[in-house]
Amino acid sequence: MQSIRLRRRVLLSAIATLLVAPATPFAVLAQSSASDELRGANYVYARPAARSRTSSNRARYRKRAGRLPSADVADARIGVTLWRADPSRATGRSSTRDIVQVGSETKSWSLVRVGSDTELATGDLFRVGIETLRSGYLYVINRPIRADGTTGDPYLVFPTRRIRGGDNSVVAGRMVMIPTPPDEPPFQTTDPYGDVVGEELIILVTPSPIDIETREDRYRVPAELPESWITEWGAPTETFELVGGAGAAYTRVERAAATNPARLLTPSEPLPQIVHMLAAKPGSPMLARALLRVRRTLASP
Repeated sequence: MQSIRLRRRVLLSAIATLLVAPATPFAVLAQSSASDELRGANYVYARPAARSRTSSNRARYRKRAGRLPSADVADARIGVTLWRADPSRATGRSSTRDIVQVGSETKSWSLVRVGSDTELATGDLFRVGIETLRSGYLYVINRPIRADGTTGDPYLVFPTRRIRGGDNSVVAGRMVMIPTPPDEPPFQTTDPYGDVVGEELIILVTPSPIDIETREDRYRVPAELPESWITEWGAPTETFELVGGAGAAYTRVERAAATNPARLLTPSEPLPQIVHMLAAKPGSPMLARALLRVRRTLASP
């Protein structure tokens, strides 16, 4: 089964609904608003307070899916944020614009946060940011979900040598932007088959590097690889979404953190849009499965 191609300028099929994937991938989408539990940012995603004048953030998160056992590991967190490129959005003093080369043209977009209930259409451009509260090494596999529930070919989309020279180390507050500006243009949504209803990102953070090849760009991996990760390292997960985060512009602070590995985000700075809280013991790998909703293209009669 052919996957949606993830190229330098045409990658991933769409990102919008960032939820933990259950055994039947899209069963969770109908339950995305099943819980209205609110939690403070210090509970959901408490970054270290280094270099920050304030160690707190008044932002709140709303629970979207899942349930953890009673014992919670405070640093077992993976944060995910999607920014969609909006050519008409004006920027404020704290926001920034994304300048990229597309073919022979130089274009400028504002990047705007997308919430979990949004679907991206064919042609939409976007970037995705990932961070964690636990130090380790980040790996991301993408595979499309088709209307019949089957999955397409999986691709390793991070690490690649095009992004930070292949450096996939992460620490609390370090954002990994895929792709990282200004090296790559944003991803572009595409569905050549008309039956892709979502994408799954399988996000793995390990305490030490794993034996997997890093190439110049993304590449297809055996279908058994993501399944083996899920079987070995999958764990109960709760997913929370930042209240009021959707629609916010990509800030200069976030850009600095995405382009400079030494620049760590602090508790008072913009938080991830989606947080996966994992039942992962200290010293063990963390794995989150993020479902990404696609607006299905209907065939002409």
